[in-house]
Amino acid sequence: MRCRGIASETLGGDPARLNFIARIKGSGKLRPLILMAHSDVVPADRSQWTVDPFSAEIRDGLLYGRGAQDDKSLLAAELAVLVDLKRTGAGSIAT
Repeated sequence: MRCRGIASETLGGDPARLNFIARIKGSGKLRPLILMAHSDVVPADRSQWTVDPFSAEIRDGLLYGRGAQDDKSLLAAELAVLVDLKRTGAGSIAT
């Protein structure tokens, strides 16, 4: 974010689980926009799965596996949107 001119920081009480915050300050004329996603990874206990959590298996047209319905692609997309909002000025929203 810094290389794109977007202020960012990490916050939190546990150094192993910090929150990443990035902000483009607006003019205050419009309502704020919040983009939120998670990036943490939790352990997968194989004994609690009916499939190997570290591979992908399709059953009845559904994909099963660790991260099959996770947030990482949303997080990447939201960061790209933030960079684009900053680059374009988003109709003078960003200052």
